[in-house]
Amino acid sequence: MDSSKIISLEDFVKQQNRYPGEEEVLQWAIQIGNLLETDAGTYPLLDYKNIYVENDTRWTTANPPVTSDASEALFRTGVVLYYLLTREHFQISYYLDGPPAVRQKNPQISVRFESIALRLLQNIRSLRYNSVSDFRSDMLRLQKELTGDWPLHWASFKGNPLRTNLIPRITLSATGKTLKEIWKARIGEIWASPVMAGESLFVGSADGNFYSVDAQTGNVIWKLNLAARVESTACINGVLAYVGTDLGNLHAVNIKNGSVKWKKSLGEYVRSSPICDENHVYVGSINPTRKTGMLWALSKDSGSVIWKKQIGPVFSSPAIEEGEIFIGSDDGNFYCISADGSEKWHINLNGKIRSTPVVVKDSVYIGSFGGILYKIQKEDGKVVWQNDQAGSIYSSPGYGRSFIAAGNNAGSVNLFFATSGKKKGEFGTGGPVTASPLIVQQSILVGSNDGKFYILDAQGALLCTFDAQAPINSSAYYRENIIYVGCDAGLLALALS
Repeated sequence: MDSSKIISLEDFVKQQNRYPGEEEVLQWAIQIGNLLETDAGTYPLLDYKNIYVENDTRWTTANPPVTSDASEALFRTGVVLYYLLTREHFQISYYLDGPPAVRQKNPQISVRFESIALRLLQNIRSLRYNSVSDFRSDMLRLQKELTGDWPLHWASFKGNPLRTNLIPRITLSATGKTLKEIWKARIGEIWASPVMAGESLFVGSADGNFYSVDAQTGNVIWKLNLAARVESTACINGVLAYVGTDLGNLHAVNIKNGSVKWKKSLGEYVRSSPICDENHVYVGSINPTRKTGMLWALSKDSGSVIWKKQIGPVFSSPAIEEGEIFIGSDDGNFYCISADGSEKWHINLNGKIRSTPVVVKDSVYIGSFGGILYKIQKEDGKVVWQNDQAGSIYSSPGYGRSFIAAGNNAGSVNLFFATSGKKKGEFGTGGPVTASPLIVQQSILVGSNDGKFYILDAQGALLCTFDAQAPINSSAYYRENIIYVGCDAGLLALALS
């Protein structure tokens, strides 16, 4: 071990000629992580003598300062990291009680960096990092986030502006496997659906908060109190998440730290899930009387109203393509609205439309409370086919290329051929299916109000199930072998095994 490769704390501070900022501390931590991982098995111990208020014989370093205990090496790294982030000496009492929160001492530090530092300093070893590699991975993830690298994995309700709810090029093999819970974030009833950017999930809750949750651990990174129930699924565009509440506000929230860029009062409930184009955010609303509602176009940058159009109560969420907005209403009409707010066409579908449409090429698929699933020409609103075996639909259809999957209020998941509209298959659950089926290649992932989450094949046959023991109204997202879905008991991460 060449301990001279370690950048000493004293030299590091002198090099900066000031106390370093968050990104500079991160660079130091990454270098330490690289060194620890390179020399796995014989870990360097950092010299802490300059950062203690009291002498601590327990942690006196040997010469050369090395150990075979990764947990001890990481703990010492945490002590130095804590000092650099807070400018506070590490007290012996912290061994038993844990140190004060980093952001309590330095509010400018990101929530994720704070969680990393405090995990290093856990006084219960089993709660610390399992390995140097895990610590280094978290450092590199944080580096991407601090430098603005937040890749969008699932940016909106049903994944995209067309609302297809399709993940086409991912293999999911569920035959003969079981679903197991990886973690549960107990953050209230979740009716909204999780979206994902970077390594974080974002979702609103019935408890009135909007949450950022670490996708690996389920730990809350930050939460923002929006003061009202949140059923609206957020839409992420850049580093802003747009989300509505039952208080009638639409918020633009910075996903890095939970700060609010702007808030716009629409004066009506917002249960519709917003969607963005290049300059605007579109969302529906419901008047408190539930007799009228609006479709809104607002500036993404400022929240100023570009236009609004009264079309009846809007629980449905807008789909957009090529400057046209498709949306349903409780007045029984399905609308095509141009980007300037003018109506291109509408068609009455004989029942409330709370389902969100799917746009595929020159067609739109939509269901209604009238018990019929429709395929409609995008250009003129003419019906291509309709199937009255769909049942009353609150759920929004998912597109499986050759088929359409939709849940109904009677508890079934029905499959229909996309071209002809003929029924392909059906699977019955024990409660209403209001969640929208997610299609991963040819597998169908959906939860039910019977409290169970199901994976079906393309014929509607059951492959496996998980009992969440709480109603599921949230629609799922799948990434890297993990399923993320909300339920009345919180947010779940499930894995096939």
